[in-house]
Amino acid sequence: LGYKKNAQHFIKSSDILIHFSKTESFGHVVLESALQEKTIFACNNVGTFNYYIKNKKNGFLVPKKDPVNAALKIFHNNDLRKIINIGNGLNKLVKSKFDINNTWVQYNKILKN
Repeated sequence: LGYKKNAQHFIKSSDILIHFSKTESFGHVVLESALQEKTIFACNNVGTFNYYIKNKKNGFLVPKKDPVNAALKIFHNNDLRKIINIGNGLNKLVKSKFDINNTWVQYNKILKN
């Protein structure tokens, strides 16, 4: 779709984010989608995705070589409701990592040094 000013509208309207980028630095859209409790499909060993996404526990990591077929297998072999609900776990993890109440201690240490 290209650049959209209202990306949050698209995220809110969806159940799943499929993000098959082969190169990525941080992947803000993944974190923004996690905050919306969306289930994420992303490529393994890309950007910071492996740090946050625990495959089949709070999202899905698929191989870069053939992400579409890997994702289709997951959809074929699992109940869609179960797939959609997995996003709740990533939501909790992202909130714990980035909530200002949890990160302020670290920022304060940096500022004092």
